[in-house]
Amino acid sequence: MSIIKATYEDLSGQILAKNVADILSKKYPDHPWWVKVDQNGGIVAIFHLMLSAQFGYVLKINDLKSDTEYRTVVEAGGTILEAMGLARGKKDVEAMRGLSREFTGAIAFDKGALAAPLDRN
Repeated sequence: MSIIKATYEDLSGQILAKNVADILSKKYPDHPWWVKVDQNGGIVAIFHLMLSAQFGYVLKINDLKSDTEYRTVVEAGGTILEAMGLARGKKDVEAMRGLSREFTGAIAFDKGALAAPLDRN
């Protein structure tokens, strides 16, 4: 066993990831969100694990600093759900069962919707 010292960047990144995940979980309950913060790259990546661990939404950390209500995070989560063909809101198991699938069994989704910039208005 060894003792390590976390840097300020490590801690602030973890806090930001937790805050983003908390906002997503409150706005869109029961969905499996995964949030990764890359301090060096200056980004927050948001993934829906039932959709894909490869396709998600990327937000700039600097943009979130002025977005104290995390509206951009809520919009990103909603965009991911809509790209899957789901309504924004609590996880609907029946709706998820009815989603179309690719030949691999993965949920088919609109990848173009994830490439479009978020409406910041």
